[in-house]
Amino acid sequence: MRVVNLQLENFGSYEKLEFSFDRGLILIQGPTGAGKSTLCDAIPWILFGKTAKGGAVDEVRSWAATEPTKGIVWLQDITVSRTRGAAKDNDLVFWPTGGEPTRGKDMADTQRLLNQRLGFDLSLYLAGAYYHEFSQTAQFFTASANVRRMICEQLVDLSLATKLTARLKDELRSLKKQQAESAENIAKHKTEVETCRRLEEEAKRNSKDWERLYTAEIKELTAKSKNFDAAKRSAIKKLQHESDAWADARKEEVKELNQAIATARADIRPDDELLYEERRLAEAKLLAGELTCPTCGGPAHPEERERLVRWEIQLDTKRRLSQQRTADVEKIERQLKQALSQINPFATRVTAEEARENTYDEQIASLKRQTNPHRARTAGYRANRLDASMELADAEASLVKIEGIVADYDVLSDITASYRSASIQYTIEAIQARTNALLAGYFDGEMRVEFSADDTNLDVSITKDGNEATYTQLSKGQRCMLKLCFGLSVMKTVAERHAVKFEQVFLDEALDGLDEAFKTKAYRMLEALALEHESVYVVEHSEGLKALFENKLTAELVDGRSQLCRS
Repeated sequence: MRVVNLQLENFGSYEKLEFSFDRGLILIQGPTGAGKSTLCDAIPWILFGKTAKGGAVDEVRSWAATEPTKGIVWLQDITVSRTRGAAKDNDLVFWPTGGEPTRGKDMADTQRLLNQRLGFDLSLYLAGAYYHEFSQTAQFFTASANVRRMICEQLVDLSLATKLTARLKDELRSLKKQQAESAENIAKHKTEVETCRRLEEEAKRNSKDWERLYTAEIKELTAKSKNFDAAKRSAIKKLQHESDAWADARKEEVKELNQAIATARADIRPDDELLYEERRLAEAKLLAGELTCPTCGGPAHPEERERLVRWEIQLDTKRRLSQQRTADVEKIERQLKQALSQINPFATRVTAEEARENTYDEQIASLKRQTNPHRARTAGYRANRLDASMELADAEASLVKIEGIVADYDVLSDITASYRSASIQYTIEAIQARTNALLAGYFDGEMRVEFSADDTNLDVSITKDGNEATYTQLSKGQRCMLKLCFGLSVMKTVAERHAVKFEQVFLDEALDGLDEAFKTKAYRMLEALALEHESVYVVEHSEGLKALFENKLTAELVDGRSQLCRS
């Protein structure tokens, strides 16, 4: 990938920047905060929406700017433009030289199309074209073994292994689904077989019960037909006896009710009789009230008055009893009426029994025309059981076949994993060889590294002056030296393994930690790196090292805005 030109608006501390990439080894210098690293961030931000240090897409927006942030980068054969601002302003578009703009259905889809067009993603770009103290390659030696392996996998051309793994994963997922479906079908067919067997056995039992009940019913109806006349005469005789008894009981009840009515009526006094006696009592009371004692002036004849009281009580008693007996008569008369209206139920039954005919022979004939329904059910369940058994056998055979294919795919997956591991091993051996060659060629070979990988981890062994050492035992300068050599080795390996060469390489304070003597040695390595790329941009503060660079860019702040000029 070759970067030709770059244009920025409201990007970080830059209000505007138009930049053409030079050839050779170029130093980017300037005070802290002047915008040196911002130039390094511009390319990954435009291409992938992130800064080189992993910053989010909106982190580069200028605080003071009211207009959107925009960046355009012209590559050798494609132009990419990204805009960030308000939601309505956000945009990502790319177009080939002389071609039409391309956008996906949304920005994420456009990014996916752009990555396909470029042939690499952000991680691969940063590994192959950018180095700083926070990059993955710089953090490689402090990362865990499994993270180191993950980093290394990004450097290897695993396209074939990835395609095989994805294809195998899809196939295995499909096979596992088929396997689960077959197992489910087996369980279902086993249930069907067992259900049909149980229903068949139940139908057999029901068939036997039906035959037994059928025989018993035929026998019972035959006996009833044979004994019909005798049973009919016996029933008529019994019903007639019950009818006579009912009639006698009803006569006795009517007689008792009539007697009760007569008894009650004997206590009833006619109204005129009671009225006559009431008048006599009233006249006696009037007469008794006019009598006075000549001596004391009080009522005379108290005995007469007591007799009148008793007479009044007796009269009231007669009246009450008469009323009660009248009510009793009415009640008993209703009972009598009800008793007289009842019909002898047994007489009707005697008539019905006398008219009853022998229908048992017809019932026997009808019963003999019936067929055992459970025989057909038994045969149906047996046929269903046989069908389910065949389907079960087919499902079991299918499962065996699928399990065989799964086993073959598992073997192929193991082979693919081995191929993947071998590819990684081959790549880390190349990185190991290049790292050791750079350490020996430019830093007197006081350190060496050795990498070893398995299916999940990548381990690092470091020797210094022939002695084993851990990364934390190294000085800051030695760590910087090791990380730099490793990072440059990774860049070259990325170009080889992925067939993509990044002509512009950026080293952001990559020499921080080296003393002046080692920085001078490192400069020789950078000169060699510049022979392999169109341009190598180095952000560095060392005054002694600055003098070695012929091409320089200076970033400076003017009224709070960054400017970049060639020195």
